Amino acid sequence: MKKIEQKIDEAFKNTFLLPREKVITDFLVDVFNSKYTFREDDKKIEVISLYYNASSPLSSLIVLPNYEYYSPDKTVQIAELHLKEHSLKDYSPIDIQKLCKKVLNENNIDYSAYLDENNHLDYGKPVRSGN
Repeated sequence: MKKIEQKIDEAFKNTFLLPREKVITDFLVDVFNSKYTFREDDKKIEVISLYYNASSPLSSLIVLPNYEYYSPDKTVQIAELHLKEHSLKDYSPIDIQKLCKKVLNENNIDYSAYLDENNHLDYGKPVRSGN
């Protein structure tokens, strides 16, 4: 089971994460290099809060100064990154399911016992170690 999990992890990383890595890294470097004016007092931001849309992770990111370290009353701007503007498509839980099924099929793993009535993988079913 460990080997197939590693293959799914690798496929996820290669399909969804690595294509976004440079754009996201560049954005965060710009944040820490003060490309965005967050505050009216120009205090250098070193601790941030990073937000994303849970239904579509990494489709967009929002960065604000972390308010445990910086007073919110001086905030004048937030930094936003929208990956569509960089020719990167959103991905959904269905896309991840398709990727998992593809890896399982490529490795001749029968996962039919783990499908729900809509032919989606049912994450609530326990996986037996023999599969």
